[in-house]
Amino acid sequence: AVVVEEQMMKIAETRMDFETMVGLYQKSLGLLRLASRSPR
Repeated sequence: AVVVEEQMMKIAETRMDFETMVGLYQKSLGLLRLASRSPR
């Protein structure tokens, strides 16, 4: 049972890291869109 709990903890950690990465990626994409949309 302890092993299962450890697995769940690891999954939760990697998922949080993944969501953080996705959030940063989306933010950078938004900034790129704003930059490309700026008047020329």
